[in-house]
Amino acid sequence: MEQSFESSTNQTQNMDTLILQSRIREMSNHMKFVGLFAVIYGAIATITIIGALIGIPYLIAGLRLRESAASYKDYAMMNDPRLLITAFEKQSSFFFIMKVLIIIGLVIVAIYMLILLMFVLGFMGMNLFDQGLPV
Repeated sequence: MEQSFESSTNQTQNMDTLILQSRIREMSNHMKFVGLFAVIYGAIATITIIGALIGIPYLIAGLRLRESAASYKDYAMMNDPRLLITAFEKQSSFFFIMKVLIIIGLVIVAIYMLILLMFVLGFMGMNLFDQGLPV
């Protein structure tokens, strides 16, 4: 009876390991695709000087994501914890770069909206700084 319990536990662990390896390989393929898209987008954006400000970080982020995907896939095959650590570090680098790009994008949009608002109000003859107070 004790052998039966150990046998079923080992079978469950083996099944869990196979499912985990399958999920890691699937996720790795998705990461490679997204990383390739980021690299292509970054390369196209770097054609212009202003586009290079966004393109180069995108290109670097895409490369980091592809490196992470490769480390995850290697981890699934070899089960080496160092590969998992490398995968996490590269993926963390990708997310940090994307976070910075998102924040920069939001700031640029806010500035654009403010300038647009000033333009529209100026076109309508309103001045935000002139309250119409008598001198």
